[in-house]
Amino acid sequence: MRVQVGEDKETLEEVFDGRTLTTVMHLLNRGRLRELQGAVKSGKESRIYRGIDMKGGDVAVKIYLTSSAIFRQGRLKYIRGDPRFKDIPHDTRSLIDQWASKEFKNLQLAKEAGLAVPTPIYVEKNVLLMEFIGKNGVPAPHLREVPLQAASSWYDKIVEMLQDLY
Repeated sequence: MRVQVGEDKETLEEVFDGRTLTTVMHLLNRGRLRELQGAVKSGKESRIYRGIDMKGGDVAVKIYLTSSAIFRQGRLKYIRGDPRFKDIPHDTRSLIDQWASKEFKNLQLAKEAGLAVPTPIYVEKNVLLMEFIGKNGVPAPHLREVPLQAASSWYDKIVEMLQDLY
């Protein structure tokens, strides 16, 4: 087992606090991951890393930033009033862990409904493992990154998927 990280120190400290490092080490030690490689996508609330599973296949490792005030500001409105969050302490780490769990469950529901979403694999604390969408470690582009002609052909598919989900 090995961990490869090619980011600068600031990014490492932002993503890999002691608790998150412990969680990643648990995933490696329990055979959920064989390797954790570099970041493939970065956002305000999380980073997505390429991971290698025990069979040598790619997996996406989404790590929610535990120190992010942006997370608390941006997601609190979705948590208030949701019965799944009523018994969760409202400290940032607990909310982030619950948000990762909620995303895992929503991906399961969407997959069961036959939607084209990454297959959720496992969630622990603020770390979510899911199917890697891409080839040879290169993630598939977001819809906003696809040429307009190609993106427009997806519109009807997206509307249909939303109807299937709801």
